[in-house]
Amino acid sequence: MLGIKLPAGHWWYDELLPLGSPGGFGAVFRGRGAGGEPVAVKRLQSEYQAREMRIADYLLGHGLAHVIPILDAGFDADAGTNFIVMPVAEISLQQSIDRRGPVGEQAALEILLAIAAGLDEIGDIIHRDLKPGNVLLHDGVWKLADLGLARFAEAATSRNTMRDSLTPDYAAPEQWRGERPTKATDVYALGAIMHALLRGAPPFAGPELVDFAHQHQLETPPALDATPHLRRLAAACLSKSPELRPSVQGLREQLETARAGTAAGPALRLAAVAAGLAERAEREREERLRRERELERLRRIATEAGDQLGGIFSELEAAILREAPNAKVEASEPFFKKVSLGLAMLSCRVDDLLYIPTLSEDIRVPFGYNGGFAGSLSWTVLRHAWISVGLTGHPGRNKSRAASLWFGQLLEADEYRWWEVSYAQNNLWHPYLFRNYKDITAGSGPHAFRGHYLDREHSAEYEDLAKRDNVFNSYVVAEDPKPVTPDCVDSFIERWIDLFALASTATDNASIEKLFPHEFKRRPVRAAFDLLR
Repeated sequence: MLGIKLPAGHWWYDELLPLGSPGGFGAVFRGRGAGGEPVAVKRLQSEYQAREMRIADYLLGHGLAHVIPILDAGFDADAGTNFIVMPVAEISLQQSIDRRGPVGEQAALEILLAIAAGLDEIGDIIHRDLKPGNVLLHDGVWKLADLGLARFAEAATSRNTMRDSLTPDYAAPEQWRGERPTKATDVYALGAIMHALLRGAPPFAGPELVDFAHQHQLETPPALDATPHLRRLAAACLSKSPELRPSVQGLREQLETARAGTAAGPALRLAAVAAGLAERAEREREERLRRERELERLRRIATEAGDQLGGIFSELEAAILREAPNAKVEASEPFFKKVSLGLAMLSCRVDDLLYIPTLSEDIRVPFGYNGGFAGSLSWTVLRHAWISVGLTGHPGRNKSRAASLWFGQLLEADEYRWWEVSYAQNNLWHPYLFRNYKDITAGSGPHAFRGHYLDREHSAEYEDLAKRDNVFNSYVVAEDPKPVTPDCVDSFIERWIDLFALASTATDNASIEKLFPHEFKRRPVRAAFDLLR
């Protein structure tokens, strides 16, 4: 056995007799004191020893009934590290659950009350890694142990320490988000322990870290088979928002109420109804919270996407000026560019409008209109932009090349990205073309091969469909949309510079007609993009 000298005396421990698995902050071994009494010796080995020693010193001076006592703590010069000495516990709560499975409600309440008492006794200390493995039975009382990750509420702690060391089954949503933990973080873990005690397993099963992160932040935990009061309490403890969870003191009071509950007959039935309504309200509140966070995420993605495309437009402008220094810049704003050369004009703009649904809506295709072919029910878009090449100040300026740029998911299970979508018009005129146009601002799309119409073959193909849906002069996707991703930006810039160069050779309306023929033959479009099928 190895000997160490600490402030309270000499201790010995055996490296061949570990107690539990070693953690990132140290390892615990079976040992003995000077009088031969069994002890547990924790040898610290992380860069955060000072924090754990501060908590150990605090616990040394407080006799807490529901926290494993500290017998000695300090630095051993020969070993060159710090040690914490504690009594040996009888069993951990996790070992008890593994051996016996779920327990009854009254037994669970006794254990939960002991844990809540321990959280209350440590005051401003936040455990941060509360789980059944860190709850030990000592002298017949369940007590908190292993405060290696704990910190005082006012202390600052590295985000990485928290994220890298959390226990996925019991980590609160704010821990997954990298936010600063509070006492409410421990209350969430206690809510998860309720499930472990009553169901034999924590509320979420993962199995991968990414699964745990999603489940804790967004999914509703399963309902417990328990009395209404305890079911409500478990749901409150597992609220996604820390502000909705009970305080530690309030938690103790509610656990006491649940233990003392004697409702029967009609009162019990009424309590069950009340619990069901409370659970439904909690699910609705959690769903609303999940929806709000999802909408905020989409809003952030769409905003960043606009910045991304604005940067690509700036690259396009710079490339034109590099190749044609005599080109004239008509407008050069972050999200709006206009460059002319001769009679040719290249324009591009990112629209301000974000197509983000509200809490009560689920608009996948905000640019679609009844029977029109500008969008598809399988497309999910968040933002629109456009780009065009034509003639400036000329009657034939509409005979040009243009495309819409949609940011979203045009393919099933695809990632969000910018897509260049070219349209052609079906040459069937109707005075009510835009009467059902939904959620689209004037001039924002779709942008077609301007002034060009499908050849007779394709117009005939779509005539019956257009008449059936009572929409004429409809837009159809002219060719496969092209992704505008980092690996495709160079080809995007080259494509539009070539079109700009082609348009710049025009001298009048007749020449632009030859460059961009009035009739357009639709290219084959894959079924994934063909909006008519």
